[in-house]
Amino acid sequence: MPTALPDFVLPLRDFLAKESPPEVVRDHDERHDPPLALLRRLGELGYLTIGLPERWGGSGDFVDAIHFMEELGRSNLALGHLAGRTIYALQSLIHHGTPEQQARWIPSLAAGETVFAVTMTEPDAGSDAASIRTRGTRDGDDWVVSGEKVYSSSFAYAGVAMVSVRTDPDLPRHRGISTFLIEPTSPGIETQQLETLGDWATGTYRVFLTDVRVPATSLLGELNGGWKVLNGHLVRERLVMAARAVGATQSLLDDTAEYICNRHQFGHPLADFQVLQHKLANIRIELQVARAGLYEVAREEAAGGAAIVDAASVKVFAAEMYLRAANESLQMTGGFGYTRDFPAQRHLRDARIYVVGGGSAEVMRNIIARDLLRGPRERASR
Repeated sequence: MPTALPDFVLPLRDFLAKESPPEVVRDHDERHDPPLALLRRLGELGYLTIGLPERWGGSGDFVDAIHFMEELGRSNLALGHLAGRTIYALQSLIHHGTPEQQARWIPSLAAGETVFAVTMTEPDAGSDAASIRTRGTRDGDDWVVSGEKVYSSSFAYAGVAMVSVRTDPDLPRHRGISTFLIEPTSPGIETQQLETLGDWATGTYRVFLTDVRVPATSLLGELNGGWKVLNGHLVRERLVMAARAVGATQSLLDDTAEYICNRHQFGHPLADFQVLQHKLANIRIELQVARAGLYEVAREEAAGGAAIVDAASVKVFAAEMYLRAANESLQMTGGFGYTRDFPAQRHLRDARIYVVGGGSAEVMRNIIARDLLRGPRERASR
């Protein structure tokens, strides 16, 4: 775990305390209103370029981007959700984009003017991402794309989306997938907003694509090489999600500790009761472990690429920690925590998707177990 915070962290905290206080976060949540103006302000202040190469006006590395995500998770998860997708959109463009794609999208994404969406999951291809059925057929200088996607956050108001498409059904299923940068306003695209338990401010959508014409120049990465693009994206997405979960858990811990020190029962502050002290201590222990693991794997990613299994381990631990912390916070704050005056109820709603989104906890454990057992199985088969 890093011993010193990057120089930008304290000014960022001051900015968020002023521009995104709890009442603003609650207002965006209850009105189901994405904090787009705040995203643009982050862009104006240069925060969205953290981790980009210097030629794009960037500074620092992926570890700094994770510090940035942790701070947003601590203050405003909806803003962190939007900015997080900007971070890994920019990373995907740097790793796989053509010079033309980079020139077109990086400036507006980095300025917070364009929202990025990821459109991978389908009704029959969720955890089994290789079963994608959305079909792309080449037609001259275009691809014609048709299919249905679900659970796409922010798609209806995004400026660009990374869409996974099956471009060669005759290849093995992991090799016949490509990724395209598609504008959600393209003819043939319709959206339907889904009612969800949490993430109210960002919005979740079902997407219908009917004969959508996509220029061949919109291909991100190699043709039929989308699995490589998706794997790199998922590593970064899982680390970004883990960072937000760490930040949100820290916020819960701070708010709950403050509450039980000020709330009195039976003639004593709640903080005098050992059972509550132990609950807080358990959250603190898990938080320290999650944060240490997160930054270790973030350093691996910054040094050239983190292992899929390491990102999976960090993500599942941080996600489950956040959900437990939200549940324990609500328990410790009682009836008050159950009201919308206290953030525990919102965290409980928002935390639930972290155990599912970006790869469910079960899929993460499959990845971990497969890696763990690869050597012993190979030796046993000799």
